[in-house]
Amino acid sequence: MSPPSKPWQRLKDLAENRRDATGRSLAAATARRDGAQSRLALLLDYRREYETRLNRASEAGIDAERLRNYHR
Repeated sequence: MSPPSKPWQRLKDLAENRRDATGRSLAAATARRDGAQSRLALLLDYRREYETRLNRASEAGIDAERLRNYHR
């Protein structure tokens, strides 16, 4: 008969493995989220700059061709 501590050790090892796998999964998800937030910030900055250029061009007078290009 095996000592009673062996089954408990097996359960402990399984629980630790699952905990570690969950931690790695969480770290990967966090990295993906951080990357997406960075990309979103860049896109929002680009949009603000684009709108600013359009507003300046509109104030200075913009021809129809350039206006169509801004709206594409």
